[in-house]
Amino acid sequence: MKTITLIVMVAIVLEALVEYFKTIMKMIDFGEYKTAITQGFTIILGVVLAFVFNLQLFNHALSEFYDISINPTVDMILTGILFSRGSNYFSDLVSKLTGGKEIIMTPDDLIYDPSAPTDTLTSTDGKTVDTIEEEEGEF
Repeated sequence: MKTITLIVMVAIVLEALVEYFKTIMKMIDFGEYKTAITQGFTIILGVVLAFVFNLQLFNHALSEFYDISINPTVDMILTGILFSRGSNYFSDLVSKLTGGKEIIMTPDDLIYDPSAPTDTLTSTDGKTVDTIEEEEGEF
């Protein structure tokens, strides 16, 4: 099972590097700076977090079966890249689950329904929304 995990980790890092290279090429050819900056920021953040928490996923996976290791700095950089792609996959999953729409509700979208339980509100489109309990007299 650990070997499969290692293979998946390497595949995700390889896919990430290819996608980042394609983004850089699009930025150069078409001026898509926003996407490149966002992906660059996720890489940097992933690598910084890997260093802060001293995360060495590849060395951990390799040591379980093969009794070998790679340079810890390289491992933390690869782990950070792995995390940066993981955040992208998670974002894609959330987008698919929400139909690609942001779900934002403002107080104007809510109406008071006296027949509803005290810990819920009804939106203007008829959906019931749970509320956070606050001081008496507020909803």
